[in-house]
Amino acid sequence: MARKIAILGGTGAEGSGLAFRMAKAGEHILIGSREASRAQETAKFLRERIGRDRLEGVERFRRQAASLDLEVLIAPAGETRPLVRPDAPAP
Repeated sequence: MARKIAILGGTGAEGSGLAFRMAKAGEHILIGSREASRAQETAKFLRERIGRDRLEGVERFRRQAASLDLEVLIAPAGETRPLVRPDAPAP
């Protein structure tokens, strides 16, 4: 059974590449972006390349959060510093 995976930042090269590979492997992918139109365009482009309907473009994952199996955040390395605290305890 396919997992439902959200990729936030899925419209750039890294995110769309990951979305492409995961969808091609049979996963159900939600591509997220600050702009819904960019997410929808990326999902449409990837659906056409793969030939599968398991790609969706969304602006926010709030409605889908409870049903997700995995959430992935894609960000350029230089922009992750504010997102990751070096003093945070290990999970």
